[in-house]
Amino acid sequence: MKHFAEIEKIALVAKREPGGYRLNGLLPWVSNLGEGHPFGIAAQIAGSDEYLMAIVSDDLQGLTLRHTAHFIALEGSGTFSCAFKDVFVPDHLILAAPADTYVNQIRPGFILTQVGLGLGLVAGCIDVILQYRSRLGHTNSFLDDQAEDLAADLAIARLKADTLADELSQLQGEVPIDLLREVVQVRLRGSELSLRAANAAMLHAGARAYLQGSKPSRRLREAYFVAIVTPAVKQLKQMIQQLEHRDSFKGKLKYVANHQNP
Repeated sequence: MKHFAEIEKIALVAKREPGGYRLNGLLPWVSNLGEGHPFGIAAQIAGSDEYLMAIVSDDLQGLTLRHTAHFIALEGSGTFSCAFKDVFVPDHLILAAPADTYVNQIRPGFILTQVGLGLGLVAGCIDVILQYRSRLGHTNSFLDDQAEDLAADLAIARLKADTLADELSQLQGEVPIDLLREVVQVRLRGSELSLRAANAAMLHAGARAYLQGSKPSRRLREAYFVAIVTPAVKQLKQMIQQLEHRDSFKGKLKYVANHQNP
C-alpha cells in the first residue's frame, strides 16, 4: 500500500520461471501472522515496471518468519519479519500479474476494514471515561472531551463507514475518485478520533491512568498503533492531497464487486 501510494519502494522482486515466480527480498513487518498462515504480498516483476500480487505462507520453501519486533501495545498482533530467499510461488497462488488494476480494485476495501479498529478503541475509551464519572465527575466536567461528545462523533464515523461499505459492496464497474477519497477520509477520522478519545480517557482517569499497566495507558498506546499502522495519519493525508489533484489519478478506479476475489 505504501508503494502504490508513492511513499516507499516495494521490498520484493519476482522473477518469472516456468509455472510460477521466484521471489527474493524482505518484508520487515507483517502483522496478524502465525506458522502456516497465508497472507497477501506484492512484488515487482524483475526487468519491468510491472507488479504482481500473490498468496504465500511459510509453508513455501525459503520463506522464513522472524519475530524481531516488540511493541508497546497490541503485542498479540502476531507481527513478523518475512524473509524471502529464492521462494518459488506457483501460478495458482498468483492473484494478479500485472497487478495495477487489481490493487485499485481492492484498495478501498483494504483501507476501510481498518476503520473498525479505531472505532472499537474509541468505544473502549468512552467506557473508561464513564467508569470514572461517579468518582471524579465533579472535576472531570471541566475537561473538553466528555463521553457524550465522543459518543456522538463515534456514531457519525460508524454510520459513514457502514454507508461506504454498503456502497462498495453494491457497486458494479467503476469507483469514482470521490468515493475513494471518502474512504481515506473516514480512515483518517478513525485515527484522529482514537487519539482524541485515548487522550481524554487518560485525563479523566487522572493519576490512576499513570500507573504502570493501567487500562487508560494501554488505550493510549493502542491509539498510536491505529495512527501509525499503514496507512498512517501522514500517509492518509498525503493520499487525500493526491486524490484532490486529479492529475495524479487520471480517470476512475475500477472496483469489481466479485465475492470470489480474496
